[in-house]
Amino acid sequence: IYMSATTKQITRAIKIVAPKDSTLPVLESVYFTGNTIVATDLDIRLYIPFKVPEPFLVNALQVCDVFDAFGVNFIPSVDSDRKIHFRSGNRAIKVTEQFPAEEYPTLREIEDFKELGSLSERDVDNILIASDFVGNDDFRPVMQHVAIMNGEIAATEAKHLFWTETDSGISGV
Repeated sequence: IYMSATTKQITRAIKIVAPKDSTLPVLESVYFTGNTIVATDLDIRLYIPFKVPEPFLVNALQVCDVFDAFGVNFIPSVDSDRKIHFRSGNRAIKVTEQFPAEEYPTLREIEDFKELGSLSERDVDNILIASDFVGNDDFRPVMQHVAIMNGEIAATEAKHLFWTETDSGISGV
């Protein structure tokens, strides 16, 4: 997923994608690559355009705290002890990098990436709501996803259904 969204949508998406209590603790982090913020559970990848001076990893919940405190108007910097300082005006939040950025899993990039269009803010909200309706049954993997087809967003775990039309008419996701 590539997204440009509001602070609330960003923190909600990070909380959904970055797993808590993972058997691979590095996945509980968010990777600031230099040009994007990346979060993954190895099934889903979330990319948010965001420029930083150098790559670093920060715990996902701490990143959400920074977005909640400052919105997107903050400047991160990394000191020699690998402490990350997020600053906005007179305020600052300091966190420690848990893992070197090089330890974040390298994910095979999609070579034939095709942009399907842009999502409206309402569409992003609806996708996040729909993600609450997906199932986690390993025997019904088709119900573990949000479908965006024919200008509609849908998700179900077989008991409850979420369905709405998209504002943007995007399809095929």
